[in-house]
Amino acid sequence: MTRNEVYLLRHAQSVGNKTGEYDTSNHGALSDRGRRQADAIVDPLAELSVDSILVSPLERARRTVRPYLAATDETAEVWPELSEACWHTDHEDRRVEAFDEGRPIELPADEARYFSVAPDEYPPQHTPEGERYAAGLTRIRLAHERIERRLDGPDDSLLVVAHGHLNPRLAELLLDMDPYGRMDHANTGLTRIWEPPEEKHDRRLAFCNRPLTDE
Repeated sequence: MTRNEVYLLRHAQSVGNKTGEYDTSNHGALSDRGRRQADAIVDPLAELSVDSILVSPLERARRTVRPYLAATDETAEVWPELSEACWHTDHEDRRVEAFDEGRPIELPADEARYFSVAPDEYPPQHTPEGERYAAGLTRIRLAHERIERRLDGPDDSLLVVAHGHLNPRLAELLLDMDPYGRMDHANTGLTRIWEPPEEKHDRRLAFCNRPLTDE
């Protein structure tokens, strides 16, 4: 029986989440609590038994899923378009056809066994500094379109490890809603979207923001 489901997981607590200071020197690293959360979600993630794991290129997302990958000997695909987006107060919504160049994604040597960079429509680079809301929303739409193709192709179930602003909008697109970001995602909060096999393209929100850990 085809499962056809997507799990959206927000990364564990970062230093920036803890302190509210989101400068580039610290907000990518996990806090002490975030590291405990990443260790604690290994068993719950194993119970999902997904076909593929898709991860934001940002350190806090990679570090969240890495203990699970190490424990299970699985690998994850880094998707550039899953980087955080749409945190802006300006919600200008227009399709962006060309993207500014950012830094190339270069994974540390000790992560080569866990991750592969798998670009598609979006180039293998980090989001450039100063990205606007509309460009971020275009990236989320690209991720959505790519996920739909995966579900129509080799995969029945996907785990997406990303961010607090991106995940709600991606969930809404998967549910055929306008991407306004209505759903909150706490650190290690999990959302499951599934499609009953007898009701093709009639998706349902099974649960939203269920925490995987009490840490």
